[in-house]
Amino acid sequence: NAYLTRQFRTLAVFVVVLGVVLLALDDAAASLQTSVAIFRSLDDRPWQVRSMGWLGLALAARSEQAAAAEAWRGAVRVLDGSRLPPESPLRAWLGRLAAGAAEA
Repeated sequence: NAYLTRQFRTLAVFVVVLGVVLLALDDAAASLQTSVAIFRSLDDRPWQVRSMGWLGLALAARSEQAAAAEAWRGAVRVLDGSRLPPESPLRAWLGRLAAGAAEA
């Protein structure tokens, strides 16, 4: 049902926003992991990748560098099979995050 899919997507976007707002709190990572799962189930790669990028930032803020790097590498893998142009801002953002994690 298209209506329910739109409502589910709206809920998932809300979960992303909530996770970003709660970035300094302990449950931010859990909220962002939920949004990753929701967008994965919707096969919405751009929002799944955004959620994974923010998840990595939340984990890095909690000094969980290895988990952050894995979230960013996972996001890059999701994009590998997508039709998103190589010059897209989303790919560039993830590339910078992943490169920063590799340097750390």
